[in-house]
Amino acid sequence: MNAQAVIWQGAPNDEECFAAQLADLQALPVSEDYPLFDFRISDTEELREVWGAVDDVVMGGASASGMSLLPGFARFSGNVSTANSGGFASIRTRNFEPPFNLQGWQGVRLVIRGDGQRYKMILRNSNSWDSQANCHSVDTEPDQWIVVDIPFSIFVATFRAKTQPTAPRLDPTSICSFQLMLSKFEYDGDKNPHFHPGSFSLDVRSLSVYRGAATPKLVAIADSPQQATTYADMLASSGVSHQILIKDETDFATKLESAILS
Repeated sequence: MNAQAVIWQGAPNDEECFAAQLADLQALPVSEDYPLFDFRISDTEELREVWGAVDDVVMGGASASGMSLLPGFARFSGNVSTANSGGFASIRTRNFEPPFNLQGWQGVRLVIRGDGQRYKMILRNSNSWDSQANCHSVDTEPDQWIVVDIPFSIFVATFRAKTQPTAPRLDPTSICSFQLMLSKFEYDGDKNPHFHPGSFSLDVRSLSVYRGAATPKLVAIADSPQQATTYADMLASSGVSHQILIKDETDFATKLESAILS
């Protein structure tokens, strides 16, 4: 299959075969991803070297959490306490040097199974420990695996859970660290509407980057004008990028080359 185009050479009464080709193109994935952290194949030592707990004890709280490796996924779990003005638990990677350059990718993809609470995905452009946190809140379904896509463009710049409207936007070309957090606070003093103190659990199968997949264009070469009309009707609501040519039409070779390259 050509990366730019699929060429269909029409023949009389080939509508059934053409429909099958069209179905194959419609079944192609609309996005692709690349795992940054694939916990299905990670080992415990690697997990310990990269991820660590950052809980509210750093501010006098009493919460405690950790990350453990189970068959097929990692589990972020622990106990969140609101005692001593606390109320958050998190796991965070070490600072990466050099930072991740994620240019060309659309955002972050999480495959997670939660407990019904709302968590935060946090990315940082600085290797300073207490720095601007670019956040997005993620709701989970109890005991259900879900795929969550978070475009880089919707991460919100915050500092200590306060939004920073004038701060620079997240720069995907320089990601220094990744963090997952459960907090009683949303942003700017608002409470997390899907939070409860006590034990929690968030299973993570993978943390990836994703982007729209390049799907090939269908260039259909009809055997006749009547067949071109039939192809057009079949393609009208298919969602497949396409161009229809008629065999032996004027300047056919030039039009075919243009269709493939466009």
